[in-house]
Amino acid sequence: MTSIKLVGRLFAGACIAAQAIIAAPLEKSNVAKDAKWLAHIDMEQVMKASLSGMAIGHLKEEIARNNQGSVTVDIDQLLAEIHSVTAYGETLGVESGEIDGVLLVETGERLQTIFDGFIAHQELQEDSEINFKRVEDRPFASYVLDEELYFAFPNKKLLIASKQYEQIEAAYQVVQGKSASLENDPSGLLLNEEEGFFLIATATGLDGLKNMPPQARILQKTKGGQLSIGEDKEDFRANLVLSTSGPEVSTQLYRIVQGMLALASFAQVENEGLMDVVNRVQVEQGRSWVSIDFRYPVEKVRDLLSDIIQEKGGKAHGAGRPTEAQEGHQQAAPQEKAQPRSSSAPAKSNQETRIAPTQELARSAIECCQECSARGS
Repeated sequence: MTSIKLVGRLFAGACIAAQAIIAAPLEKSNVAKDAKWLAHIDMEQVMKASLSGMAIGHLKEEIARNNQGSVTVDIDQLLAEIHSVTAYGETLGVESGEIDGVLLVETGERLQTIFDGFIAHQELQEDSEINFKRVEDRPFASYVLDEELYFAFPNKKLLIASKQYEQIEAAYQVVQGKSASLENDPSGLLLNEEEGFFLIATATGLDGLKNMPPQARILQKTKGGQLSIGEDKEDFRANLVLSTSGPEVSTQLYRIVQGMLALASFAQVENEGLMDVVNRVQVEQGRSWVSIDFRYPVEKVRDLLSDIIQEKGGKAHGAGRPTEAQEGHQQAAPQEKAQPRSSSAPAKSNQETRIAPTQELARSAIECCQECSARGS
């Protein structure tokens, strides 16, 4: 495993789990006003989530399995130093494949000491594969990994990372209030600011992307989108809000989503599990947005993730057919009837439309296909 991937796994872990975490919701004043994409994780909400224990355990197993170097990392100690994680950038970089942006991590006072200790340990190892070193002649305590990824501590409780050191300096100007932020110059990047989500990922300018794969071309009908994930009581919840240029595009996008759900329900009539999933999707439409809201019992999500992890582990170790116990565990349990729920939407004053029954979905799907054919889509 390359050092970039190893560090990536460590920071990914920090995003999913932590111990003794301080509440750290998104601070819009830390995000530059020109940001075109943004991702944030609320650690307090993560630790409240029912799935966090499973995520932490699986994370430790994955890091231990893939860390082939002589340096080991105390994951619990590292995660305990992470208070919040925010990443943003001014270009999407989808077509070029390059990540243009910065990572801001609010930390405890010990994380920089951990970095220095890691370097000291590395210097004692003759066969170390991780090229991580301190950088001199910088305005902040700074480090570089493989000569391409910079880390800087403007102060003991803030870590900023980027491939370009100039972006680190610019990001700190925003944090200090010396450059404009989302707080004093709203850009419409945040489409759903409802509380209760532990992960949000949002982007704008999706309609300008070129060379999109067929399965993602629906995004070209949108101006932006935000995915929010969290838990609501005993349900796992995912909400997707897509912004559009106006009512006509919103209606067309709404019909496309209806058609996709209808086709999924027709193709899986005998699959009660998938039908239950489809029936739990709620769709709403406004003048310039479409909201897709999905809720599913946490217990069922946990069972599903357990099966996926077991299957992945079995393949990694060359396991063959599942045991009888595993097969019994994978048998579908009786499905409970989905209860109607109201999904969140960015503007309740706009006209809202609840998802239609299957017959209406089918009719909408046919109309949508006819419309697309007529336009040569």
